[in-house]
Amino acid sequence: MLICLRISKCKEQAEEGVRMLRKMIKEVNQELEKSLWIRLFPVVLIWIGVIVVISFPFNSSLKVDVIKGFYFFLAVFLVFFISELRVPGFILGWLLLMGGLLADFLGDIKTELEAVSRYGELILLSAGLIILAIRIRLTIVKLRRSEERAQSLLRRDPLTGVYNRYVLDEILNQEVKRSRRYGHKIGIIIIDIDNFKKINDKFGHLMGDKTLKMVADFLKKNVRETDFVVRYGGDEFLIIQLEITSESDVAATIERIKKKLKELNESSLEFPLVLSLSLGGVCWNPREKSDIEEVFNIADKRLYKEKRQKNIYQRPQRLSKIYYVKKSLQI
Repeated sequence: MLICLRISKCKEQAEEGVRMLRKMIKEVNQELEKSLWIRLFPVVLIWIGVIVVISFPFNSSLKVDVIKGFYFFLAVFLVFFISELRVPGFILGWLLLMGGLLADFLGDIKTELEAVSRYGELILLSAGLIILAIRIRLTIVKLRRSEERAQSLLRRDPLTGVYNRYVLDEILNQEVKRSRRYGHKIGIIIIDIDNFKKINDKFGHLMGDKTLKMVADFLKKNVRETDFVVRYGGDEFLIIQLEITSESDVAATIERIKKKLKELNESSLEFPLVLSLSLGGVCWNPREKSDIEEVFNIADKRLYKEKRQKNIYQRPQRLSKIYYVKKSLQI
């Protein structure tokens, strides 16, 4: 039964991740559909340029520098707004480059085409090379941004935006080393949403997702900037407090969260449900030889002691989660 519950939780988290990725893709597509004038303006410039080139042999009053300057501006403009065009930047750059080579070839064969020989080669080659070079640079920048975004998605819970369980081990390893070096204490608070399964069953998963987001935002607002908020499981969160002085700091944080939660329930008009959280916290001293299993067990017992006082059913202890982070403090 316990295994089935954990498989069900993992499935729910995977579905949440897929929904959030689809939402982000939809938002990106909506952004690309904006700013219609930005897409049309370069097209208008291209047609103006074509007309200028066609009319150049018949209009001697046009200066060569004007033509060169216009096409240089056009090339740079297209580079910065190329992502808004339907034509890929690489294709446009290669077409201009090939046009310049063709102009050079025709100029060598037919010397009477002075305009093509003198200006077409320079303009098209320059524009093509500029677009290709800068487009390659833009592609590299996009790849780097995509990599950074992928790393962020791996570290963050896609639904709530707080850190996920897979970052927990990294956080603990890093902060435990610092604590042992400088003698700082670490606070660990486990938070569980009371009756979350009933919320999902009665109001649906959309309301369940809204509840998780609201709790995550609420916790982030009521901890210090140096603290970490982690989504620990399906309806469970974890707060890692850094550089605290004693157990009283953990107790003070728990009391503050309870007080703010009461104020939220009394004043919130947007959320139709009364939120109830159970919390269990403990202070870890680096000078003591307690391992992570003992620390998390203490916090876990305090959490479910509070649940029992509320007459809420006590689920089996999360030994698999405790084992997952056990090695973090055993350095």
